[in-house]
Amino acid sequence: MIRILFVALAMALAGCSSSDDSTGGSDGGGGSDGATTITQSDYPADYAAAYCKALGSCCSAVPLAFDEAKCRSDTTISATSDLQNRLEGNRVFDPTAAGSCIATLQSQFATCSGSAATNAIVIAACKSVTHGTKAVGEACTADPECGPSAGDCDLDKHVCTAPITLAPHLALGASCEESCDAAAENCRGILDTGSGGAGGVTQAGFDDPTHPHACYLSDGLYCDDATHACAAPAAIGASCATATCAAGSFCDAGTCAALRADGAPCTSDDIDDRTCASGYCVSKSCRSSHLATASSCGG
Repeated sequence: MIRILFVALAMALAGCSSSDDSTGGSDGGGGSDGATTITQSDYPADYAAAYCKALGSCCSAVPLAFDEAKCRSDTTISATSDLQNRLEGNRVFDPTAAGSCIATLQSQFATCSGSAATNAIVIAACKSVTHGTKAVGEACTADPECGPSAGDCDLDKHVCTAPITLAPHLALGASCEESCDAAAENCRGILDTGSGGAGGVTQAGFDDPTHPHACYLSDGLYCDDATHACAAPAAIGASCATATCAAGSFCDAGTCAALRADGAPCTSDDIDDRTCASGYCVSKSCRSSHLATASSCGG
């Protein structure tokens, strides 16, 4: 039986679809040939077509047997159910966001990479395909009710807050308090509306986006715990007792070491392993993050 790859990803993409033209279609070409909107009714079959077309190409390249018709049937059923769930709580479908979502899915999966980084890019592009409609300051009871121009629902005040913003990027040598990944909560703060009243929270320190405290790993910097200053990561072979290792390496028993290749032993047995170059440790071994596997292709 065809198993939809990466269950968490599939659920996050539930609002994505594709079309051959702006009015919809079912062979997954909309994101790549210029269509910018996808109708809600076309979503299930179009999403299935885009996903299965990409997966089928990857399975053929391995090569592994693949039943595209069955993939489309199974994925259409799943996508229909997922979309219904995502439209609960007064959420609406966004045709333009759906077009962007599917274009990203097609471009990212064209490389046949099933890495955590690839999945994260697609998820980020697809998260707004369904969204709430309430603006900042409007009454709410749960996060899904708040629209794209708002942030979360403050469950104490029962209002939609302002969007979360990223903390400013510090330069090499600047005084700091945190090392940041842009996806981490400590890189984000609540936009101050002035007094902490409805629609905003006034906070200082780590949660204040105007308070410079973060060295970004994406800038090639980390916050040194000893000096509290932004520093360049340690190179392979250098000590990581107090330092962060550079991209492409990890801290192994106090020394920065290169990420492990496929087939090398690993210990976390976690799909998101930081010692494997692929990011995947399965049955104590680093495994490829290729989109096509015996399981995903239906073997």
